[in-house]
Amino acid sequence: MEQELISKKDLLHEADISYGQLYRWKRKQLIPEEWFIRKSTFTGQETFFPREKILERIEKIKQHKDDLSLDNLAQLFTKKVDEEPHFQNISLSHLLSSEMISQATQDLCQLELTNVDILPYPQAFTLFVIEEILSSGSCSLEEAKLILTLLRDQEEGFIHKPFALFVTRKLGVATAILLHQHDEVYFDSASKIITNLSLDELQERFKQKLLTHGGIS
Repeated sequence: MEQELISKKDLLHEADISYGQLYRWKRKQLIPEEWFIRKSTFTGQETFFPREKILERIEKIKQHKDDLSLDNLAQLFTKKVDEEPHFQNISLSHLLSSEMISQATQDLCQLELTNVDILPYPQAFTLFVIEEILSSGSCSLEEAKLILTLLRDQEEGFIHKPFALFVTRKLGVATAILLHQHDEVYFDSASKIITNLSLDELQERFKQKLLTHGGIS
């Protein structure tokens, strides 16, 4: 299905931003170049944007701009975490002391973390996902272990692409599923969805916490 577009004029009015703000955010790479779509109209060449994506991104910029610099905001939205020094060498002890993860999460993952304090970004984010699941109370410890196994097996993939995590329970048996966010998924009526997490949104929250509270060695 073709995405709905919004003209630059309508975008500036609807989002209540100026021409200067829009192009400053573009220069700072907060808004991707490919979202600026040039099209011919009866008045000449005009610029359009994917409506849903640009309005969501501008709303997030407004939410975070008082807490983060524009450079840090660009890091918040990027998928190239391996190239960003802010997201390398993350301290487990700092994640604990800043309450980004709990002792329960560390204990659940203890076999992999024995005598380790510095974590690569994918492993640190996996702990953050497990923390979200445990704190929600939606899954048991055994189910959280199942999810941890799935995430550890696939963490290089979901770090760089938008995935959703579904956990279903049927007849007391849990199943964990990673699915690309733009795909549709259907479950039989006997399966109860107990967890539905956007890993893309969760990763933005994790990076924001790292940028505002530290955690880097």
